[in-house]
Amino acid sequence: FLAPLRMRMSDFDKEFLYKNENEKINIKPFSDFFDEFMKGIRLNLPYLLKLILKLIDIEVKAEFTIEKDNYAPLFTVLIFNFFINPKMQDIYNIDIAKNKSMRYINRIIRNICFKAKFGPSDKCNVFNDIIEDMNKKLNEMIKQIVIEEIDVSDKQKVDNMIKGRNSDVDID
Repeated sequence: FLAPLRMRMSDFDKEFLYKNENEKINIKPFSDFFDEFMKGIRLNLPYLLKLILKLIDIEVKAEFTIEKDNYAPLFTVLIFNFFINPKMQDIYNIDIAKNKSMRYINRIIRNICFKAKFGPSDKCNVFNDIIEDMNKKLNEMIKQIVIEEIDVSDKQKVDNMIKGRNSDVDID
């Protein structure tokens, strides 16, 4: 998931750091990256992580009053505990100190996850135009690959997966 970002870091750094205040930031590179990022999640998210996300969704909705299609808790687990986690970014050599644009990228992704717009004086407010659309795509992806795809009705199969026992589910 992080490989597309590493390939684009120098472009993002130029985009965010060297833009004249009067010049509008080009959102296309970020939009392309985010589409590629979601494709990477769709194609490579391990079954076990999908299962964990599905179980989290079930438990959160059982314990709290939350809309059926609100996947914010899943974004928190998947995006914030992995992608925006500074330790994971260090592992992939995406250092916020070296790549100043990561601060902006983290903020943009956070706002996409929670469908929150930036304030009018915020440098990232040019991304307000794509936040709703990207949030919709992210929600649809989670709905497809976790909510609809993962079946937790076979409790024995789920228990075996969680405990690491042999099961007929391929966890690759």
